[in-house]
Amino acid sequence: HNEIQIPRRAELHPQDALRDHCLAQGEGLPVVVTDATHGWKCRRLWSIEYFAKKYGEDELIANDKAPLRQGEQPPMQTIRLKLKEYVDYLKDPHHHLTKRETGAPFYGNSWNPFVDHAQMRKQIGCMYFIPDSVNRGDVIEDGDDASFSRQLTKVFFGPPNTITRLHYDTYNLHAWLTQVKGTKFFILFPPSQAHLIHAGEDCAPSQT
Repeated sequence: HNEIQIPRRAELHPQDALRDHCLAQGEGLPVVVTDATHGWKCRRLWSIEYFAKKYGEDELIANDKAPLRQGEQPPMQTIRLKLKEYVDYLKDPHHHLTKRETGAPFYGNSWNPFVDHAQMRKQIGCMYFIPDSVNRGDVIEDGDDASFSRQLTKVFFGPPNTITRLHYDTYNLHAWLTQVKGTKFFILFPPSQAHLIHAGEDCAPSQT
């Protein structure tokens, strides 16, 4: 048991973030930044009802145990449906999709609304405590960098007990995750242990 306590910090200066977290011990140490979303409109506006009302016609992809692992039995289930239909599933314990669950509920972990919905881009902000290696400029600015950033920025939401299995994040990048509502339990491993845990083993190439 080599667990470490993840520090919780506020008013984190960028130099401190680089020294104490991004570059710490040659591989980085995680941190919870408690004031990262101060002033963000999403904290007041976002809910599953809000999403269904404003963006209910958007297509959503949900699955029960990402990432996809080739040859696994039973295989990961993936569904495509309108966002408003997914919200119905979240609110109705007797929804027809519950009959397809095989141990874990369906997790909406693929929605990237910031590509098409400029209004939602105005409801979030940028990290104040670290420079972003993907230069996004102003959140409403157009251009190749901004478009790439919007494709990488997603909104995850789902019912209790949803899971994402052990994996590497997209392009093996550093990641920052913002918890707007509810709670989420993370298990993180340092890069120096990657050769021991086989996170990408049997995963589809697009999933590693």
